[in-house]
Amino acid sequence: MIDNKWVLIFGMIISTFSIIVALLGINFWYFPGVIGFWLFFDYFSSKKNKNTAIQIFIKNKKEFFKLYFLMFMLGCTIETVGRFIFGLWIYPPYTNIWWDLLNLLFYPFILFSFREMYESSLIVIKNKVFAFVVSMFFGILIWEIPNLYSIDWIYTIPFITFEIFKINIVVIFGWSILIAFPVWIYNEFFGKVLK
Repeated sequence: MIDNKWVLIFGMIISTFSIIVALLGINFWYFPGVIGFWLFFDYFSSKKNKNTAIQIFIKNKKEFFKLYFLMFMLGCTIETVGRFIFGLWIYPPYTNIWWDLLNLLFYPFILFSFREMYESSLIVIKNKVFAFVVSMFFGILIWEIPNLYSIDWIYTIPFITFEIFKINIVVIFGWSILIAFPVWIYNEFFGKVLK
């Protein structure tokens, strides 16, 4: 097990910076945020797992880039289906193809953080279903609440207008997909990489 407190410290500093920037209403907080929260949750997940994204990177770069590619493809799929096919959200500050590309390149890191967030929850909460729900709650708290201030993305969900704390119910349930797929990819393809 890799026990590097610098990962935690950097994760906390970057995450705190990104949340402050978001709450000040400044766009583009997402990019440092995905790195910061990935590092933060990877540190705690590494207390339980031998195959966090950082551990895979340190021990097997080829497997890490395979993991990155799979998460990149998952991110592309989420964007294609949710944004372009169903039109469920837009990114007002991102006005050209280069921002879209940057967003996609950062997607794997946020998906890494979702898996590590779930695994970190399992350290404290032994019930997988409850840990999953808690992970969804933390995901919403970390990403959706600050976005209410910075408005990096706007949901354009048709027909369903019911909201909880100004967050559409479809978004809240959509978090189950954002947690489940990265967890499934890790379990399916990387569960035995470092064992």
